[in-house]
Formats: sequence, C-alpha cells, structure tokens
Amino acid sequence: MERKAENKFTITKSLFMEGMLRISRDSYGKAEAKAILLVLGLWCAFFLYTLAAGGDVAHALLFLVIIGMAGLWLCVGIPRSNANRAWKVLEGKYGSNLHRTTSFYPDHLEIQGEGLEKHISYDQITRILQSHRLLILVCEDKTGVLLALDGFTDGNAQQVKALIEGAKDKE
Repeated sequence: MERKAENKFTITKSLFMEGMLRISRDSYGKAEAKAILLVLGLWCAFFLYTLAAGGDVAHALLFLVIIGMAGLWLCVGIPRSNANRAWKVLEGKYGSNLHRTTSFYPDHLEIQGEGLEKHISYDQITRILQSHRLLILVCEDKTGVLLALDGFTDGNAQQVKALIEGAKDKE
C-alpha cells in the first residue's frame, strides 16, 4: 500500500505537556469557564448584599481572592498535574526512547517506536487538534497521537488532515 505521509520525531516532556494541555483545554475548558462564571456571579450577588447590608467590604474582597486562587488551580494547576502524571506513566512504560515514526496510508496510520507498533484506522479518530508545535489526533479510546508539525519527512499536516477527513467522508 502506498504511503501518503510520514512524521518522525522524539516526544519530549515539553511537547507532551503541550499536547496534553491542548487536549485538556478542548475537552473541559468550556465547563471550567461556566463554573468560574457561575461562582463569580454568586460572588457579585454576595458583594451587592454586603454593600446593601453595610457589611465589611474587605471580607467580600478576600472571598474574591480565594475564588481567584481556586479558579487558577482549576484552570492551570489541575491540567498541569494531570499532564505531569501522564508523562511519568509514558516515561515509565517506554523509558527515554520516545522516538516515533508515524506513517499514513489511504485508510489507516501506523505508529512505530521502541516497543511500540500500533495501527489505527481513520474511523477511530474523533478529533483533530492543533497546537503551536503539534498536530494531535484524538481517538475513540481517548488516546492521542502526537505529530510534530516540523517532523514531516513526507507530506505535511494539511495533507494528513485532508487524508483523514476524506477517509471519514467515504464512510
């Protein structure tokens, strides 16, 4: 079968974190924003009540600081912690040899690396995301395939997107 594109690169912690944080932002970023807006709305109501009742404004502002810190932890701390944990699992499974070669064919892709050989048909890919340095293919089983945008030795990211979307349209 004729290879349509190929991507070769080594997964570094920096690239892995970029990919995981991009997936995280896409998967629950909207829910985070809604939760923060709800809490801020409740705080505004509390603040207005405090003003109307002649209460201590300093306490209301202290609550705002606490809400801000909780929001920062929710939006930044938890996703980074989850990504670091996933990196340790990946590193523990494959060690420091995280070189990957991903070859694209008309109906599937193949990933090869030290101790890894995986075939994924394009119908298993549910989303295609992009970050600053990566193209990320998210599969039905919630795994992600990372591709370095500068790692294409044959073809490019746009061709891979078109190949996957074209194969899914034929279904």
